Amino acid sequence: MEPAEDAGIGQEVDVLLDLARARQAAGDVAGAWEAVAQVAGRARATQDLGALAEAALVLRRPAGAPLRGRVHALAQEALGRTPAGDPRRARLAAQVAATRDAYEPPAPQADPADLADPEEAFLGLQARVADLQNPAHVHERLAIGARAVGLGTATGVPEYAAWGHRWRMDAAAELGRPVELAADRAAARALVDSLGTEWRSWLVLTRASAKLLEGAFDQVGALVEEARDLGGPASTADLFHLVYSSEIAAWTGRDAVRVADEVALAVDDLPHHARLWLATARYAAGGLEAARQVWQSVRGHVARMPDDAPELLIAAVGAAELCEAFADTEVAADLYSRLLPHADLHAIGMAHAPYHGPVALTLGRLALVLERPEDARRHLEAALRACDDAGALPHTALTHLVLARSFGPGTRGRSEHAAAAAGLAHRLGAAPLLARAEALTAAPDGDPRLTGREREVAALVAEGLTNASIARRLVLSERTVENHVSHVLHKLNLPTRTALAVSTHQDTDGSSSPDR
Repeated sequence: MEPAEDAGIGQEVDVLLDLARARQAAGDVAGAWEAVAQVAGRARATQDLGALAEAALVLRRPAGAPLRGRVHALAQEALGRTPAGDPRRARLAAQVAATRDAYEPPAPQADPADLADPEEAFLGLQARVADLQNPAHVHERLAIGARAVGLGTATGVPEYAAWGHRWRMDAAAELGRPVELAADRAAARALVDSLGTEWRSWLVLTRASAKLLEGAFDQVGALVEEARDLGGPASTADLFHLVYSSEIAAWTGRDAVRVADEVALAVDDLPHHARLWLATARYAAGGLEAARQVWQSVRGHVARMPDDAPELLIAAVGAAELCEAFADTEVAADLYSRLLPHADLHAIGMAHAPYHGPVALTLGRLALVLERPEDARRHLEAALRACDDAGALPHTALTHLVLARSFGPGTRGRSEHAAAAAGLAHRLGAAPLLARAEALTAAPDGDPRLTGREREVAALVAEGLTNASIARRLVLSERTVENHVSHVLHKLNLPTRTALAVSTHQDTDGSSSPDR
């Protein structure tokens, strides 16, 4: 920029600052903010951090919450970008505190020990977070994030504070604390403009995760595209594009086959346990036999996954769905015992990643596979509360669906929860879930989706015959019988052979199990 042009902008900023102060003194708060916003925009464009700080100090705690929040964000941004030693830092810190929302916790303070060598301290915090990715350490990561925010605020290094907010957001997502997550997102938003496009792309991805939580599937897709455009090739958003696409396909049924084929190509370059992602994608696309083949190749890895593996909770969600589909009680029992210590957490890898529901939902699904309906209901009722606290609408519908399956046909529990699942699934446009909810009210032997052979197999299962006995009776291979049983369970949305037998007998003699 030419010196004359620079001087001209500086004079314009001074005029706008004087105008903002005059309007503030006259009680024209809205007009003052309008001038302040213009100063802030010009200060960012010219990297005039002094002007940015002066703009943030003009207004005195506006009464209206929306405007107060904007002043708070501007003050946080200015504080994060004002260098150490600038006398305005103390005034900016006071402005941040004065405009803080009543529900927002006080700003974290730096550990005095960190200030001796801030860079070394930050790198130490970063390394510690990397070591603590196991869900058991989520509270410790939350505290480390606060420490990094304090360090960034004290030193005027926005990157330290941005990473601190990022770690806190990840922890808040796992803990199911949307208010804290939103507060840290707002604080991070004030910092990322100075940190480059990868950070801005990350922030957009966190919005995509939030919209997926709400079931706004079309908005999720648009936000992921925006994030990828910002980040460019090989960015975090570029890598997560297919992950989000597979989630949208699973919930809506749109492009599920195409997405599963893309996942098949992607997992070739990923660790072996990523094939669990392929198995769930094939299952969502209706490829039951293809999903079974992949599951057989990866189920052993799931069982061997260490308890402190960072991906344990995410892997357990997909594994639970496949345990349901293929009546895999062995893996279900192992996962159930390992997930119990994390029953109060939520399955999400990071705040910018897709949300997979409360762990209590996965525990409920596994308990049903293990034919423990009372335990299943206990977990699922907890999952409903967790979904409500988190605002997780698709998983609320899914929890109602699983709860409905824990009751026998004709019971009030099944009809009420199936209706709740269907109503919410219809509103969200979650077609596969809607179809499964509606199928719960269909009688097994009258369901038109069962073939004649499948009805024969279902009847023999109800008599208590094993797959080997059914194979001999019908002159089929045992593997073929196994396939028929899996197809019947999948079509009728039943978790186990026992549930199929109970359902068949109830349809035959007109009886039903007690409600609740």
